Amino acid sequence: MAFSLLKFKALEAPDKFIFKDPDTGRDFLAADKATIIKQIVSYRAQNELEPLEYLGTVIEAYMCSIPEYRYKCEPSAKFSRSIFGYISGGMALLKNVFYGEHNMVIQKVADRRSSQCVFCRHNVFPDKSAFLRWSDDLAEAATHGRKAKYHNKLGNCTVCSCPLKPKVWYKGEGEKFSKEEVSAFMEVNCWQIKSR
Repeated sequence: MAFSLLKFKALEAPDKFIFKDPDTGRDFLAADKATIIKQIVSYRAQNELEPLEYLGTVIEAYMCSIPEYRYKCEPSAKFSRSIFGYISGGMALLKNVFYGEHNMVIQKVADRRSSQCVFCRHNVFPDKSAFLRWSDDLAEAATHGRKAKYHNKLGNCTVCSCPLKPKVWYKGEGEKFSKEEVSAFMEVNCWQIKSR
């Protein structure tokens, strides 16, 4: 499955760069991206935290999730899932972090999807690191605070590896699945296949 991250448009770089460390919650602020990357790398090394992969890309995606910067952003190049090596859907938020009003279903549809997902065998609650929890929270923010019927009982889908809390709101236009994913979805009569 391929997905796009958001990045700043050409000539739309912000006058400051900000980031919140996903493990400790520490806030970073710098005048440019190179400086904030150095700050984050140094901080995480000093605190014996694992390096964050593709940090420059993650910083831009994080900032583009903040309403005051959203208008400055656009989709970047498409990446394959293997590039990020994400697990249990934590990084899946980066493909659809900005659902936007035009790319979300109505409450009734999200509730119906939630009702199916809550009983699905592919709905799991893996033991997540702080980074995966942070990324799921960011994905939930993409729905602008909306909650489907079984919001608190939705975990991550083991098939598409997406956090289900925001996924039930996504229209899903243009999303592609592998043959294996389609087969697994068909076995449980998943709405992601039925809605096509």
